Amino acid sequence: MVRTLPFHGANGGSIPSRATKLYKMKTITVLWNGLEISVPVTYFNPGHAVPMASTPDYDVIIVGGGPVGLMLGNLLGKKNLNTLLIEKTAAPPAESMAIGVTPPSLDLFQTLGLDDVLVNRGVRVELAKVHEGRQLAGELSFQSLDNPHPYILAIPQATTINVLEENLLRYGSVTLCR
Repeated sequence: MVRTLPFHGANGGSIPSRATKLYKMKTITVLWNGLEISVPVTYFNPGHAVPMASTPDYDVIIVGGGPVGLMLGNLLGKKNLNTLLIEKTAAPPAESMAIGVTPPSLDLFQTLGLDDVLVNRGVRVELAKVHEGRQLAGELSFQSLDNPHPYILAIPQATTINVLEENLLRYGSVTLCR
């Protein structure tokens, strides 16, 4: 099954027809979750009528610029792999779709030097208590975890995404297309 994602420019719309001479489109096909996905990618053509000599070669193409895709983009950038990260939305989501960042994920952030950045912007949850009505049903402590981060970090997902996107700027080998 082939699914084609529509291209959206920086303004959220497709490329205006008057600008088509300035841009070249190429379709990149990737395999994702067992599906072949064709993604139109646009390149700037400064020569207007002169065809582009070549399109960039990528070692890895990531489809999806959420926290997982951005983390992978950062890790690949750290290894200096040419990476194209494609996200269909024009801007990161304002609302969160996750409760917090777990200790193993914070370990990954640490490899990028970003764990302290997140910890300073979030709230450490070292103990969670669950109530049923007014009755304590149970509690869960993370303090005994054998990890440098023995807690769940409560932080808005938009903050996590922004930190990862800002960090991508360190890596010239990673291109983010929104």
